[in-house]
Parts: sequence; structure tokens; C-alpha cells
Amino acid sequence: AYYTVPKGNESGYPGEILRICKKEDINYILPLSDEESLALSFNKELFLAEAAVPIVSDYEAVSIACDKGNLLEHLKLKGIQTPRFFLPDDYEQLLQGIKELGYPKKKVVFKQRTSRGGRGFNVISDNFRISDRIGGRCDHFLVDYTEIMNAFKEEKNIQEYLLMEYLPGKDYNIDVLFLKGVPELILSNQRLKPKAGPVNIGKLESNQQV
Repeated sequence: AYYTVPKGNESGYPGEILRICKKEDINYILPLSDEESLALSFNKELFLAEAAVPIVSDYEAVSIACDKGNLLEHLKLKGIQTPRFFLPDDYEQLLQGIKELGYPKKKVVFKQRTSRGGRGFNVISDNFRISDRIGGRCDHFLVDYTEIMNAFKEEKNIQEYLLMEYLPGKDYNIDVLFLKGVPELILSNQRLKPKAGPVNIGKLESNQQV
């Protein structure tokens, strides 16, 4: 069966999903977006009362994980190693953070805190040339420092972005399935294409170090 429902961040989403669960006798709900995960975790008890189990963590954990800035701060607080990062509040802090992360000698990651699928992901590079992008000779996510500065000089919502050191090398997506706090299955998937965003071509590896 198929239904058109409100978006995950709209007020009518939980009620409509619950109505469908009752009608179709649904036992498990698998969210496929951050907005759906937030809505289902926030209303988890409502669904559990109807014997429809959202496959999602508790709301506090989901709300941390869906914001890259909050996630990095949470990991740092727990003593887990993270890349160097900055959460700028204004334009001046944005400039300061880029320089402290080593630009122009080093590339700097600049991205939205609540995006997914590679949206809003940029790498500030001193070697970027617009002619290379037009000719398809560089990665699509590379941007020029001046381009970023001009675009964000009047930006009022700089708090929605974060800066992070650029980490070269192999890139992995890690999927972990837990049962009552115990990891039952861990998949390490090396990204092959594209270099940013959802993995279109990957290589599953039995990589214990990762």
C-alpha cells in the first residue's frame, strides 16, 4: 500500500503515520530521513502504545546526531577524538576559524550543521580555479576562499554552519546494528564514488581497524 503523508517536520506527520499503522496493522516503522527520525523519536511512546515500534533511538540521541555541530561537541565531551572544528557565531569568527585551521596551506571543510546527502558540503581550497570546475577537472565541492567570504559577508545565520579540518585519505561509511546495547553487526564500506555525499559505489571490507 502507498500513501502520501506530510513531511517529517510538519505537525501532521506523526498523527498520519499513526493512522496508517492502525489501518494497515503495522508493527515496525523505519524512518528514512532526519526529520522523520526526530518526529518518531519525540512521539515514540505514542506509537509504542499502539504496538507500532519506530526503529529509532531516543529523542535526545537523535537530536544530537542530526546536528553535526552538537555531535562533534558531544563526542569531544565524551573524550572521543574528533577532527579540529569551529562553530562560528558571526562573520569575524568564521574568518578566524578558517585561518586557525591552517588555510591557505591546508584545505578547510565548510558545511551546514543539519544537512545530509552531501548538501551544503564544501572544501575551501587555495588551489581551486573556476575554470577547472567548468572543465570538469576538479571535485564539485571545492570552493574558493573569496567565493565563500563574499557569499557570507551579509549572512545572518552563520550559526547554522561549521568549520572542520580537512582529513585526506580513504573515506568509510560505518553501519552498526545494536541489540540491547550490544553490537551485533558492523559493516565498513569504503567510499569509491562519489567523493562526497551518498555512496553510489562502495567496497565492503572486513577492516578491524576501522
